[in-house]
Amino acid sequence: MISKEEKLNNLQETEIKNQTFKLSDKNTVDINILLNRVRASEKKQKLNTIIVFSLIGFLIISLGLISTF
Repeated sequence: MISKEEKLNNLQETEIKNQTFKLSDKNTVDINILLNRVRASEKKQKLNTIIVFSLIGFLIISLGLISTF
């Protein structure tokens, strides 16, 4: 069973692989491809931050519950 995080990572990796740099004769780069790559990276970083803080919160709550018994 694939978690939501793994699905998101696979989707982002697929999007990045599908978006190739297309260089013309003038050596220009499509800015939309670069922006999509940055957005995908920011989404991944935000998701990782949420997961870390959730785990820390869960740990604090569980330790509090255990200490009350």
